[in-house]
Amino acid sequence: QLAIEYLPESHSFSTLDAGCGEGYYFDHFFNSLPQQPISSQPNEYIGLDISKFAIDAASRRNKAITWVVGSNKNPPVKAESIDLIFCTFGFYHFAGVKKILKPGGIVILTEAAPNHLIQLRKIIYPEVKQSTLPDISQATEMGYQLLTTQSLSYDIDLNNHQLMNLLQMMPHFYKSKQAGKATAKKTELLRCSVDVNFRVLKLM
Repeated sequence: QLAIEYLPESHSFSTLDAGCGEGYYFDHFFNSLPQQPISSQPNEYIGLDISKFAIDAASRRNKAITWVVGSNKNPPVKAESIDLIFCTFGFYHFAGVKKILKPGGIVILTEAAPNHLIQLRKIIYPEVKQSTLPDISQATEMGYQLLTTQSLSYDIDLNNHQLMNLLQMMPHFYKSKQAGKATAKKTELLRCSVDVNFRVLKLM
């Protein structure tokens, strides 16, 4: 919904998911857009990730998206060709994506806010540190302007199977100690907070 506000209405557009993983979020974005008229210049969708295994999985998810193995530091994409870039729970590289953004192009950062999955973190860590959003002052120095900051929070109930699947796909799985993982494995049901922050930047 947020991305649609910044897509050009008068002409076709190009979007890129920087750090797309297995393509779950980008595929959802693709399928949420209104169907494009066949006669118009086609929109372009590119999913980029450093993991060839993730790209292989993504390519089987949606054949209409171009999936590419590469890094955000040096994306293998034509200069000044992208209208909008997503970075969803990923590692962004403002200098790298600046090369491929059109003037006036948009970057949407989706980041874990301080209370994201706080209940799970309290289970797996003996002490939970208060997290903060990454500093983006470097981006403003490069010519990006912060247009808006929005947040989204809600609760979800996770059974043990869902909880363990979630934990295994997160960096916390490798950072937490064995005792914390064992406690999570014994947890049958957990009400967990989703706390997400969105920052929209424009390349001036």
